[in-house]
Amino acid sequence: MEMETRQETGRRGEDIAADFLCRKGYEILCRNFRHKIGEIDIIARKANRPETIVVCEVKARKTLAYGCPGEAVNREKRERIKRAASLYAAVNNLLAQDFRADVIEILFLKEKIYIRHIENAF
Repeated sequence: MEMETRQETGRRGEDIAADFLCRKGYEILCRNFRHKIGEIDIIARKANRPETIVVCEVKARKTLAYGCPGEAVNREKRERIKRAASLYAAVNNLLAQDFRADVIEILFLKEKIYIRHIENAF
């Protein structure tokens, strides 16, 4: 059996997170927005709150050996996400919108998948 790479685990986590958000009533606006100043895994908005743009950082892990996945979103990572969100807002004429930053933790333990959605994480 071939071992999944960290990148593959991350991609699988992002797919699961996007599906999770859709089932919760979110519309996915963009996935993997990347720029040299930062990146955002998922950009979405909830159908009943279209004035709020939600930027989601997805963290997926296969073990708790290094703590909960969301703990990896340190101050430097949060700043890069904020800069990327500002750029996304400017490029897409969304400067008048409210923005919220969420973290979605995906934990693959044995045969189970655990999802934790932390709204207003930072």
